[in-house]
Amino acid sequence: MHSTYPGSASNPSMELTVKIFCKSDPNLNLSVRDNKVVLAKANPSDKHQLWYKDDKFGSNVKDEEGFPSFALVNKATGLALKHASGATQLVQLEPFRPFEFDKSLMWSEGKVIDNEGYRAIRMANDIHLNMDAYLGDRPQVQDGNEIGLWEWNSGNNQIWKISPHSPGHEKQGCHASSEGRLEHHGHDGPYSSSDTHHSSHFDSASSLSKKPAVKIFCKSDPNLNLSVRDNKLVLAKANPSDEHQLWYKDDKFGSNVKDEEGFPGFALVNKATGLALKHASGATQLVQLERFKANEFDKSLIWSEGKVIDNEGYRAIRMANDIHLNMDAYLGDRPQVQDGNEIGLWEWNSGNNQIWKISPHLSGHEKHGGHKFGEGRSDCHGDDCPYSSHTHHSYHSGHASNLSKEPTVKICCKADPELNLSVRFDKVVLAKADPYDEHQHWFKDDKFGSNVKDEEGFPGFALVNKATGLALKHACGATQPVQLACFNSNDLSLMWSESKVLIMKAIDV
Repeated sequence: MHSTYPGSASNPSMELTVKIFCKSDPNLNLSVRDNKVVLAKANPSDKHQLWYKDDKFGSNVKDEEGFPSFALVNKATGLALKHASGATQLVQLEPFRPFEFDKSLMWSEGKVIDNEGYRAIRMANDIHLNMDAYLGDRPQVQDGNEIGLWEWNSGNNQIWKISPHSPGHEKQGCHASSEGRLEHHGHDGPYSSSDTHHSSHFDSASSLSKKPAVKIFCKSDPNLNLSVRDNKLVLAKANPSDEHQLWYKDDKFGSNVKDEEGFPGFALVNKATGLALKHASGATQLVQLERFKANEFDKSLIWSEGKVIDNEGYRAIRMANDIHLNMDAYLGDRPQVQDGNEIGLWEWNSGNNQIWKISPHLSGHEKHGGHKFGEGRSDCHGDDCPYSSHTHHSYHSGHASNLSKEPTVKICCKADPELNLSVRFDKVVLAKADPYDEHQHWFKDDKFGSNVKDEEGFPGFALVNKATGLALKHACGATQPVQLACFNSNDLSLMWSESKVLIMKAIDV
């Protein structure tokens, strides 16, 4: 069972490490010792206590409650947590292979249990079996405690926290966003807490500069974008060419840092200046700007979005560690927001100046306040398309798109799971399942999922055929066939969403 972890170079999503501990004793971390999964006295220098959370399959493989699945891979050994053989049995370890799917390595977290952010960790394909620090006849967990699976009993030895690891600033049990305790600072986290108001152009070497930019506007006037002007955060008349109005949404810690309602945390980084939005010092105070450093963590830069407020997809944006303080375009004695409006924090009052939309920046196809699916259609022609538009030409892995490196999925309906969604003669059809037929393999591109939602709040994604490079395109109306089009990330007519889980079974890809 000795294995070497393949390293972040082969899987960049796995660069950040986490520690895992249960509420029964937050000073004991999940660890590997003598090829067993145990609890160990917290030691930030011990790599056996550090884990990678690999959620590459999370958008496709869900548990029966709809929560995404992930693997937990030990940093020191490269071994992944493997399901026990059944209830009351010990959790196992298995060498991790990053590009192979093994459902016995898939786990999920349940809903937040308390106001400190603890959750159950359970088998993704059987959520009734929960990770449990065995107590035996002991009243409390202890160093060396073995870990097994047990049916839910709501004990503190069954609820866990997966928390970002920040070397040199260890403070266990401190990720309860509702209590403002995202206490992970230092030079190895994802954000900076220094150099306030020092404007600097965004480092092109950063991974964020390669992400799609977004624009942010409130419902009070969707033609005014959140912007940086004279080192202040203001609303500005929409100008798609003004990079001060464009933002990167950095959600690298979103799977680990949640607000008290369970919504993921993120930072908002201005494209032109490299400055990130920083919490105001309190209610009625102005939102600040802080120099962004991609590899440092600062809780004051972490925000979250609330649930969808209306059928247009607007949400509150609030401090992740105090969701009662919401981003607010100050009105003062004015009836309406206007150009130059400053932005502060305010307690919730349900005004249109408090609900926002974080929307993809569609260069050349600007349409404010109207990013529902089906709008903003655009065609893709020629060599600039990230996929081949020549039907039935084999998909080339060396093409410009990164999707060729992603795992593929198959798509089938319950009426006959032996028939897969496929492309045949430029049409979308069902075909008899053939695992070797690339026309039945699809890439699920969810890069815009954190920004483009349907009216129920579910994330948008595109489905791109592996063999042809063509994406599923909305039909022209009800009763009409679904179309195919060259993939273009700016085309919202290629965006689809999944509803809540209707079948109580994890998808096996």
